[in-house]
Amino acid sequence: MNGSVTSEALVIGGGLAGASTAYALASRGISVTLCESQGQLAPKASGNEWGLLMPYVATENSAPGRLYAQGFRFTHTMFSSGMAQRVSYHECGAIQLPSTKRLARIVTEDTPCVGDVPMRRISADEGSAISGVTLLNPSFHIPQAGYCKPAHVTEALVENNARVSIKLASRVIGLRWKISSWTATLQDGGTISTPHVVLCGAYEIQSLPVAEWVPLEAIRGQTAQAIANNSSLKLRTIISYDGYVTPSEESQHFVGAHYRHNDFNPEPDDTDTQEIMSRLYRALPSISGLSVRSSRVCFRTSTFDRLPYIGALPLIEGRNLFINAGHGSRGLLTAPLGGEIIARHITNDPLGELEEAARIASARRLEKKMPRR
Repeated sequence: MNGSVTSEALVIGGGLAGASTAYALASRGISVTLCESQGQLAPKASGNEWGLLMPYVATENSAPGRLYAQGFRFTHTMFSSGMAQRVSYHECGAIQLPSTKRLARIVTEDTPCVGDVPMRRISADEGSAISGVTLLNPSFHIPQAGYCKPAHVTEALVENNARVSIKLASRVIGLRWKISSWTATLQDGGTISTPHVVLCGAYEIQSLPVAEWVPLEAIRGQTAQAIANNSSLKLRTIISYDGYVTPSEESQHFVGAHYRHNDFNPEPDDTDTQEIMSRLYRALPSISGLSVRSSRVCFRTSTFDRLPYIGALPLIEGRNLFINAGHGSRGLLTAPLGGEIIARHITNDPLGELEEAARIASARRLEKKMPRR
């Protein structure tokens, strides 16, 4: 870049969170510079082959349940408004198996699920008929759930957007506030002056001095693509358990995920792949013997309470610094919602129906290091 640029807003990070934020700002007439440190959009977790859009199943009136229900409605509406074909969204529905003690408990209760997302309890026989494969236990059916290519979502939001200037291979290494604007310094020596900055670069934002205190954790996640067989080709819905599997696309299933804390190996591990497939076979004994075609590792970003950080970032000095990060494995649920919340903050638009979600996911002041290890 090697020059000075002025922008109304700077978004750091070219994954799903960054693209969602840039899109929401551009939709309000704000010119945005989007800086991505790598040479392409969605280079990391947002570049997974497929991503799931399904809400968090809960009966208790929990903050996560309310936040994820709001996020599901927001993204689903976005897809329904004409984006579904562009992002390869498949609304096949999902079945959540009672794979944890919490789910096993609430699947037998009569209290309704949180939020107004269509969802109902079904018997094992109903689940088998809906999914096309044999299920052994009662479960939850979410008919509006689906899956899509997160990279396609990222591209659809910002590419060919006249108000978004995309700067690839542009790593921001410093931010300084002076009087009424930020100056961002790039690794190549260029600078960007802007009144508003939004940090969307996942755990990498900790490399910036103004955000090094933010408690984010990089979690290694591994997924697999498996070749379908005669039994698995019958699968018609997403099945979620202590993992997940999608219906076949071009005779392949997307299967995931295996997570590791404090592991920074970027290469797929055969042991993790075996565990991914073993979980699938335990959950769906009628599907077995699939051949794994490939595996992929990417690093998701988690917070100490597993809720994203969305909103203004508390600072000792300066202002107009925001964050949309920490979405973990639920980026399709909360990253677009986060972009909309931040755009409303910056333009002083009323939060309206998003007020509670904004409060739950606020960029809360926390300890400098994550207590969970």
